Amino acid sequence: MTAVPTSLITGFLGTGKTSSIKSLLQQRPAAERWAVFINEYGMVSLDEALLDQPQSDDVQVQELAGGCFCCETADLFKPMLVQFLRRTRPHRLLIEPSGAGHPASVLDMLREGPFFRQHLDLKAVICIADPQDFDNPRTRGNPVFHDQLEMADVVVINHVDHRAADSTARFRQHLEQLDPPKLLIAETTFGNLNPAWRSEEHTSELQSLAYLVCRLLLEKK
Repeated sequence: MTAVPTSLITGFLGTGKTSSIKSLLQQRPAAERWAVFINEYGMVSLDEALLDQPQSDDVQVQELAGGCFCCETADLFKPMLVQFLRRTRPHRLLIEPSGAGHPASVLDMLREGPFFRQHLDLKAVICIADPQDFDNPRTRGNPVFHDQLEMADVVVINHVDHRAADSTARFRQHLEQLDPPKLLIAETTFGNLNPAWRSEEHTSELQSLAYLVCRLLLEKK
């Protein structure tokens, strides 16, 4: 099995990670098999119906419920992911940790051991974020929230249609001050990463959020 391009889709609770994954799945090339590995914090299963994607050879969804990848279910994470990869043999893998999980711990696990080093090609870490969380002192002071923003290569500011413009601007200013700088800071609604493909407007196409995000997913870091 060749190295599978792998992207981590992080974000605090309720930011719209699953909606963003749905939009990425809609951009899946017809000839490719994609796999989604989801960490559901609670015991209630998050099945493929939530992704509006029936289980098929083209899109496979695997859940690990009952706790975060980085702590409660850490012992199950590696063997389950290995089994999932061997069973599905995907062309691309999307991993959605719990909103309460530390992405640094998940990345450490993905870099450990010969199997993952040989079979996973880690791409950009994408964080879906909500300006409202930054405005909340309790959330802003949460180390997980801080960790998710710090570890991300790309931050997509979601829900901007329901947030005050000055709130979004404050959040963007904070993100622009992070070091190392982000590869991309973008704004969207409903977690939408779909490209507006309009061949007659090449400039708009090149500047579109989804075009840039998909390029970062496809290009080697």
